[in-house]
Amino acid sequence: LALGDLSREPGTAASMEAFAGGLAAASEQSPGLPVFQTMEKQGESYVPVEVLADHLGYRYVWNETRKTAVLSRGREFYSFTAHSRDVVTEKEESLSMDRAADFLEQLFIPGSFVQKQFGCSVREISGTDCSVLVDDKVIERSQDILSELLEKGGY
Repeated sequence: LALGDLSREPGTAASMEAFAGGLAAASEQSPGLPVFQTMEKQGESYVPVEVLADHLGYRYVWNETRKTAVLSRGREFYSFTAHSRDVVTEKEESLSMDRAADFLEQLFIPGSFVQKQFGCSVREISGTDCSVLVDDKVIERSQDILSELLEKGGY
């Protein structure tokens, strides 16, 4: 549920129906890509940590008591806590996000951090209140292909 949509409260039948309808429409438009309910706060798109983990092949562990999510793969890990800008990594160093992680039924982190740290961008799907997570390399390659087609007059 988008934060700006105050007409539907999370967990109500209306919000669940809207979520299911939007997710189904978005999935049809973006097959094979990780689609999630858009969360935007102060002009920043946020990504559910669990969606990011699944997309990038990280193991996801959620600690409900501490409201902390850990992503791990081999020796690499990232730990995010709700309402905190700090990110703990395996390098025993803390990274800092421009904005704090947020919690709305699950943990969300800022899209700007996801792009900088993981090379993925959040793209809104028009006509829905959903977004898709896309690897920046895929976006770059698709732009190259489009440019080649336009140069050759094939589009």
